[in-house]
Amino acid sequence: MKNIEQRSQYDKETGEIYQAIGRFTVKFEHVVQAMKQGIVFILELQGLRNQQLSTILLSDHTAEPIRSIYNAIVSEVRVFTQDERLILNSILEEIKVLTVERNDIIHGTWFVGRSNADSNFSDLPAHNYKKQNSKIKQFRNQSCDFDHLSIRCDDVVTLVNRFTGCIMDNLSIVNNFDAINKK
Repeated sequence: MKNIEQRSQYDKETGEIYQAIGRFTVKFEHVVQAMKQGIVFILELQGLRNQQLSTILLSDHTAEPIRSIYNAIVSEVRVFTQDERLILNSILEEIKVLTVERNDIIHGTWFVGRSNADSNFSDLPAHNYKKQNSKIKQFRNQSCDFDHLSIRCDDVVTLVNRFTGCIMDNLSIVNNFDAINKK
């Protein structure tokens, strides 16, 4: 009986971790898609008539190049005040941090369900070997850690979309982001 209960608990807890990793992975791609959409919309606003052309140009780029292109595009079409630049840089920095987190997760070797405790399988030990500096990066996560990252991704999608909307409609970035900060 104990083995059946333990297996049931193992399946539940490891399933939660797999779901949380998958959810974060999908949510992170929403961040990338928000930047791509912003780029496409701004290019259309600037006169590109065939949306498929920009989609083709962006299709093979990963998160970091898309982040760089987004920064360049929005900076090309609008001269930012110092406060606006701080807002943009803050958004871009959060995307950069999430990209590192995502890369660590996707390229890490995870041992789901191999906890040291007999009755708790919710710890997720992992390691990730970094070629650049020959170091092994150690992680120990639970599903709630990945859920927190998913929430951060949702927040960043909102910020990117709001920032793009300000560019598209020539709205005050500072006023739009002050409203968010005051909530």
